[in-house]
Amino acid sequence: MKPLFIGIKGRVMRIDRRTGTVLWEARLAGSQFVNIQMSGDDLLAATRGELYCLDPETGQLKWQNSLPGMGYGIVAISGDNDNASAIAQEMQQRQQQAANSGTV
Repeated sequence: MKPLFIGIKGRVMRIDRRTGTVLWEARLAGSQFVNIQMSGDDLLAATRGELYCLDPETGQLKWQNSLPGMGYGIVAISGDNDNASAIAQEMQQRQQQAANSGTV
């Protein structure tokens, strides 16, 4: 059975598909939206303008890149799978919030 990973509030979690139990949790920088993507044997995660590579079995950090000079925006990841819909939904939500607050 394929693993289930979620990204939420600056965290990545591995969830047991049968029981819903959290198997591990990795805390990343900030408390923002987390984009996640499996790429080969790596779990890539991006939040608050930083990119992380995690071990999907343990959640241990393999490496981190602060993407110097890029700011704190949403990071889109492309690898073995396409996760564009999550990014598109987050961008749309942020644009709607900005429009509602008059800061477009």
